[in-house]
Amino acid sequence: LMLDNNLDIGVNRFSPLTSQYLIDTLFGRFEPTLSLSANISRSTTPSGSQLDGAASNSRLSGNYNATFSQTLKTGSAYSVRFQVNRSSTNSSFSTVNPSYNGSLVYSFQQPLLRNFGRLINTNQIRIARNNLNISEIQFEQQVMDLVTQAHNLYWDLVFAREDIKVQEESLQLAQRTLEDNQKQVEIGTLAPIEVVQAESEVASRREGLVLANYSQTRVEDSIKRLISRVPD
Repeated sequence: LMLDNNLDIGVNRFSPLTSQYLIDTLFGRFEPTLSLSANISRSTTPSGSQLDGAASNSRLSGNYNATFSQTLKTGSAYSVRFQVNRSSTNSSFSTVNPSYNGSLVYSFQQPLLRNFGRLINTNQIRIARNNLNISEIQFEQQVMDLVTQAHNLYWDLVFAREDIKVQEESLQLAQRTLEDNQKQVEIGTLAPIEVVQAESEVASRREGLVLANYSQTRVEDSIKRLISRVPD
């Protein structure tokens, strides 16, 4: 019940998850990326000459690109880009229609000074991993402390209940002693001062019982706060 309902655990259990999400985000810059793009345009121009090959010259153009890129942990960056251009026209003088032309471009970059090497580029990842370990240890320690607290409160409640039984039996014994002393005083076999002492003992035992009940109530309240999220 404590593990399910304790608000501190409910909040702090997200701390390791937050650290893990940060690590995943930092790794994102080293993930490969594929970009696709396309651009299509059409133009129509009234013909001003028979050499245009059509009464109204119409041209349809398309540009298509695919780019693959990635940054490595060493700081190296490479990319490969493939591009295709397509063009078609209604001109009767166009011998190749539609026409295509393409290009393949690749690049590779390696820093030699700034951002060179795996240690520099993965520095934030190592820090985030250390923070993750710290948050996990702190969360584990908090859970262990709360579990220990729950165990201690449980045994405190057991002790408080048993203590009430002892105090009740002690009060009953003191009351019987008081009654016996009163009878002996009446028959003259005991001094009246003994009755006063017995009454004092009864009052003391009654006070002990009240304190034991209060102690049990206090422990019960502590347990309720620990294992329940109900406000009242």
